[in-house]
Amino acid sequence: MLNLMKFGTFLLLAAMTLAPAQAQLRAPNEAGVRWGHWHFSAKDVDAQTKFWHTLGAVDVHIGTVTMIAFPGTMIGIKKADNIEPMAGSNTNHAGLYVKDLAATQAQWSAAGISIDGYKAGAPNFFVNGPDGIRIEIYENKDLPTPIATHHTHFYAADPIAERDWYVKWFGATPGKRGPSDTAQVPGMELAFVASKDPLAPTKGRGLDHIGFDVKDLRAFIKKLQDGKSGAIVEGEPRAGRIEGELVCFITDPFGTYIELTENLEPIKK
Repeated sequence: MLNLMKFGTFLLLAAMTLAPAQAQLRAPNEAGVRWGHWHFSAKDVDAQTKFWHTLGAVDVHIGTVTMIAFPGTMIGIKKADNIEPMAGSNTNHAGLYVKDLAATQAQWSAAGISIDGYKAGAPNFFVNGPDGIRIEIYENKDLPTPIATHHTHFYAADPIAERDWYVKWFGATPGKRGPSDTAQVPGMELAFVASKDPLAPTKGRGLDHIGFDVKDLRAFIKKLQDGKSGAIVEGEPRAGRIEGELVCFITDPFGTYIELTENLEPIKK
């Protein structure tokens, strides 16, 4: 119990120390794209916020807007009354790294977090959160922080085609991890695996949409439209909640709802 208490105190102190750095997104790739955020739905926003805080997310402040974050990613939460779980959509689950898998599992279990698939010596386990949230947890002993962003996992009828769409239009770097085809953007691995099951669009699910931050949003939207990307674009970029931010929503050809931002966090010149 003492070791568990010490580990919990370590996570808290580390989160407090890292809070300013957590707001810093990665530098963009050559296409001007970087990972921005996950945006979840919640019947009870306070309860879901508490869940993320228990996992180690911290509050970050961008101007007058408060979000929560892990290193490399922001998390948004919106109120919704009717929510379908992540499983069953084409974004099946999200993924995080932790520095110590066994200690993290013990600490989260003691805090009442629902965990499945954990076995001593196993490389990963899953967390079941409120509102149908599902998160895969991997160990990375080389992490400079207790916890960090790892991946977003898509189920797809044609994983190669979906992966290649992000390579072409978002400048992602293709790769492979186990059975999954991957596309890497700064701050996030997008992983794609084949599924024969019918897959619902993400909008209205536990993970309502994902977010990328780009250097020049108007030019990026024009590229998607002029290049006949197959994405559905919802209007022109408009002012966001953060000063100087632009926002535009699209749906990719596979049903993933995406928020594109410019200056979610200002890109340092």
